[in-house]
Amino acid sequence: MSDPLTSSLVEGTARNEELATNGRKLALGIYVMLKSALLYDINNRFWERPLSSLEDVIKWHFGEGVGKPLALASIEKALFLNGTLIRLDAGSYGAMRFVSRAFEQLGIEEIAFLGPLVGEDLRPMVLAFRDAIRARSAEPLFDNHVAGVRVVQRVVKERADADADKIDPKLAAVNAYANAAASCAEFRGLFLSGGNPSLVRLKRAGQELVTTAIKMPDLLVGLTQLPRLRGTAAGHMVNTAAYALLLSASLKLPRRSYGELALNAMLAPLGVSEKGNDTTAATPEAQSRGDASARVSAAVGMMRRYGAVARPALVRSAIVYESGFGNDAEAQAYRLGMKPHLFSRVIAVAAAYDLALQEALPDEALRRVVAQTRGGGLDPDVVALLSEVVGVYPVGCTVRLSDGNIAVVVQAPKDPRQRSSPVVRVLQGAGGRLVDLSLGGPLSIVSSVPPEPQQVNVAHCFLL
Repeated sequence: MSDPLTSSLVEGTARNEELATNGRKLALGIYVMLKSALLYDINNRFWERPLSSLEDVIKWHFGEGVGKPLALASIEKALFLNGTLIRLDAGSYGAMRFVSRAFEQLGIEEIAFLGPLVGEDLRPMVLAFRDAIRARSAEPLFDNHVAGVRVVQRVVKERADADADKIDPKLAAVNAYANAAASCAEFRGLFLSGGNPSLVRLKRAGQELVTTAIKMPDLLVGLTQLPRLRGTAAGHMVNTAAYALLLSASLKLPRRSYGELALNAMLAPLGVSEKGNDTTAATPEAQSRGDASARVSAAVGMMRRYGAVARPALVRSAIVYESGFGNDAEAQAYRLGMKPHLFSRVIAVAAAYDLALQEALPDEALRRVVAQTRGGGLDPDVVALLSEVVGVYPVGCTVRLSDGNIAVVVQAPKDPRQRSSPVVRVLQGAGGRLVDLSLGGPLSIVSSVPPEPQQVNVAHCFLL
């Protein structure tokens, strides 16, 4: 059954072969408002189906229905927070560009919500927004005020020609992360189904991630903390690559090796057998052997597809092979004086940390990784580096302070020895206030807390 809001737009389209400007504004306005509302709960899928239908309707308005394609200016550099977060939440670059153009077409700088946004509260607000636009179709969009909503008009500012083509660096970083996640999902699906995935495309996505890790490491850590990809295979692949790159930057590895490392990290999780009803009764030893066999099969598959003669392909296969035998085998290798490939050791720590984050809060996840080191399963030097690079409370982590207030970590401490004292945004007032805990004030972090029960918009805090 279709959404009533979408149905009303479709019916209106059927009655009018050529929609007036206000009709297109109505469709775009509702879409932009819904998309903005979705940002306040990144995991809220309540409106995904209506959004998809609305996008089809709006594309029809600007496509065949009007007789000419949607052709507007490129993405603006200066966008407010709503515009940036929309790009973070969008499912693809095409959707990001579409919403950007929707903002431009309507002349919107941002849509501000003046009250809490809960799933059931969105519908009456959106319907009121729609009715207000219909009732005042002859008036500018920005004169249509709805309770709890404020539409801010964009003011076009003259800029120097040198700045005209520059892209907001935060937007570029978000795009790189989203593109890498999408590329990982596509590659994994084709690889495991026997298709022919593009290794070049995956490596290109890894190169973009390299730039983000070097130029904006704090932001990259924050993106890995968002719950949208948590627990997914693609999320594990891209987060493993992100943490591996952050570790390698601190190791001062040659810049030319980063792209290959990112690719290795994204490929390493391939071949992990899925745990379903048929494996729950198996012993841990049998499951471990099954995982190792699957990884060896993945290694052989990569060698066959991408050339066993090429050294990079052999290294990738070795990393997949080495990462499949569990902690006991690696510990035995260390006792025999052997060490896996450097990439394998870095990727193993990165993957272990991301897997721990799927079940625990960041501080507890780090403790679990350290515990694996004591058992001989991970390189202790790389684990020590992880605690310095990411910190006990990484960027994007929600924490409780000693005064009882909730805060979000927005910047890692400059001194790695003070890794428990980052810069936080205390959630008080309209935009919160920044506090550098490393300066030795009265405040300190008591513990990390899950953001969902606190209704914390994490991305809002560290993207400001």
